[in-house]
Amino acid sequence: MRSVEGIAGIPAGEAGKTASSDQHIYLREIDDRQRTSLSVLANLVPTGSTVLDIGTGTGALGRHLARRKACTVDGVTHNAQEAAVAADGYRRIEVADIEVSDVAALFADARYDIVVCADILEHLRQPRTVLDAAKRLLKDGGRLLLSVPNVAYAGLIAELLHGDFRYRQEGLLDASHLRFFTRRSLLQLLGDAGWQVTGLETITLELRASEFASPLTGLPIAVQRRLLDLPDALTYQFVVSAQATADACAAQNKGFDVGVPDAIADHSVAIYWHAGGGYSDQHKVVAWGKVGDEAEEFRFALPDSAGIKRLRLDPADRPGYLHLHVIRLESADGTPLWQWDGRGETLATAAQHQLALAASLPTAEGIVLLMTGDDPNLELPIPELTLTTLPPGSRIVVRLGWPMSDDYRALAGRHLGAS
Repeated sequence: MRSVEGIAGIPAGEAGKTASSDQHIYLREIDDRQRTSLSVLANLVPTGSTVLDIGTGTGALGRHLARRKACTVDGVTHNAQEAAVAADGYRRIEVADIEVSDVAALFADARYDIVVCADILEHLRQPRTVLDAAKRLLKDGGRLLLSVPNVAYAGLIAELLHGDFRYRQEGLLDASHLRFFTRRSLLQLLGDAGWQVTGLETITLELRASEFASPLTGLPIAVQRRLLDLPDALTYQFVVSAQATADACAAQNKGFDVGVPDAIADHSVAIYWHAGGGYSDQHKVVAWGKVGDEAEEFRFALPDSAGIKRLRLDPADRPGYLHLHVIRLESADGTPLWQWDGRGETLATAAQHQLALAASLPTAEGIVLLMTGDDPNLELPIPELTLTTLPPGSRIVVRLGWPMSDDYRALAGRHLGAS
């Protein structure tokens, strides 16, 4: 059974950083226990390699490669403060503006097994210039490793659909970003520049952990579902390995592209609260379930001091069958404040829309719900006094599943025939 937290616009903390009076300094370290773009890039570098790090930042990658993988690392950065912090991990660091300097000329006396561009291309007006310089600096058979952010991240698209495109000090909309990439546009750029992609990995980030935690939940459920079903919906960064070729090879790189799926496998689960003005999309918490899972447990944090009078469960966003096992209202420490008894009769008199209580589950607690439209919902029969006196940190726990089996056709026929 999977456990899923509802998303209600949790503010995301920012990564460790500091700022100078004139330039922003990015502080990063590589933690082997976390999958980040830097940790993936570091793992792609063979032990003992000679490496050129274009855009060193404060030197996290160089230090890691020198100390952990016995690599010889040179670097270039436009920022003298970064160079000073990074110096202990590098054999040599050049301070230069790679937009106007010839990087290949700066290191004309060296050739490298690996050239790394870790989150640098998006800061350049002409990223092709750096890609061309990397070719001249690699040994025969050498590789280019790079990472770039994904502008097609679902949270960013959701914010754009709200009419917002807000730059930040860091993240996908870093104020210093000049270029924006999707998977397809990155593959096209590399192919046009004569780079054959040999590997592409993704760094994923859940929306609630990103700087875009809130915008998605303000969109209609059907739009949310479609955005989250896109192949790179939760891809925060791409990590690419490539080798230089004599000719453009955009066509070959298309093997690393992905199509847009026709089917939508996820379904939303939502709790709405009514504080006197009716139910609205501003008063809801949403989580996402998997069609085909036998049972998933969802926890929906309720707002403190909201004057809640009623709660509504929207178990899905399309027609079908669900197994509803548990509905429980509990305090922050898990103490039950109210719990559904598992019987269909208890829910039968509650206000409901586009659903029917089809049958009791024969071998487990709970009932089968038949959902007949795109907006099925059920008001929870919780006493109003219980809701108006909720302690801080209270939450709704729902356990349900959308199993897939042929016997639902027979069950549907019996239920609809009886009605």
